[in-house]
Amino acid sequence: MLQKAGQLMAQARESRFADPDGAMRQLEEAASICRQGLSATLAAMGQIDRDAGRVEQALARYAQAAAAIRGADRGRYAHHIRHIADIHLDANRPDLARPRFEEALAIYRAEPGTSPLDLANAIRGYAILTAAAGETEASRALWTEAKALYESAGVTAGSEECERRLAALPASAP
Repeated sequence: MLQKAGQLMAQARESRFADPDGAMRQLEEAASICRQGLSATLAAMGQIDRDAGRVEQALARYAQAAAAIRGADRGRYAHHIRHIADIHLDANRPDLARPRFEEALAIYRAEPGTSPLDLANAIRGYAILTAAAGETEASRALWTEAKALYESAGVTAGSEECERRLAALPASAP
């Protein structure tokens, strides 16, 4: 990945006088590659922090990862925001998790290339949040949607979790 960015930078330096616009396009592509690499690296560090129980460090790393990729890759940005929401939810901070889930879901739903698994994982966290907030009908709709997405992605464990969570919700009001 970074080797390609280095090649583009070298080509741009060589052609900057003969073709400044072409050189600029090459540098923009190199910058995009570097942003993707930085974002992926920071997210991996954030996951290690999260796994180790270092909540604040994990949040900072994922925020840096999101900032690095924002504007360059909406799907990856939404993925990082969803992880931030999950961390806040795990830390019992639903007020901080909710807007991040909503942002991630809005992006995922607007992007035609969103994978069913990415959308299902974002919906899952939001369904947990809404259930905990007593928003039973919203949670039911979210779990039902997530179940269908997990099934379409072939993720049996996700589908089974949705079934368990749906069964645990209070009955609908008549």
